[in-house]
Amino acid sequence: MDHQFLEFMGNFFLTAATGQKQADRMLKLMHQWVSGGKNSDDGTGFDELTALFNKSYGLLDPSAVSETAARQFEAFSAQYWELFRMPGMVPEKKYRDLKKKCEHLTAENDSLKKTITVQASMLALNDTFQNNISNGIESIMENQHALFKNMLTGFSPGTP
Repeated sequence: MDHQFLEFMGNFFLTAATGQKQADRMLKLMHQWVSGGKNSDDGTGFDELTALFNKSYGLLDPSAVSETAARQFEAFSAQYWELFRMPGMVPEKKYRDLKKKCEHLTAENDSLKKTITVQASMLALNDTFQNNISNGIESIMENQHALFKNMLTGFSPGTP
């Protein structure tokens, strides 16, 4: 990261350390500023943040908006988000999108689990039915075998 960005963030955090109310206001302003939002509701502080940016990046004449200043702001914006991505933070929109996707996948997973449970019970019932049929056929075959054996015994020579 370049020294101007680090200086800006250092000044930002020093300013934020002076009081929680001021820190909350600065964070709100910084979020609005980076995301291209409008001035704050109370109309104060936005210019302070712009002045802090201009001072850190050496843009002492804010009326002279140049291509260099625009590039510096783009670089600042990229580094701002990189700073918060380092410890694993993500923008709120991305978080909400991922949360919605996770909820959808969880619901789909639950539905698939129910389907698997129903199909497993149907398979178990089918196996039971097939076993009953197999046992019945086996019993019929044993009975027929015994009858056939008795019948053949009756046709044997030497049997009355």
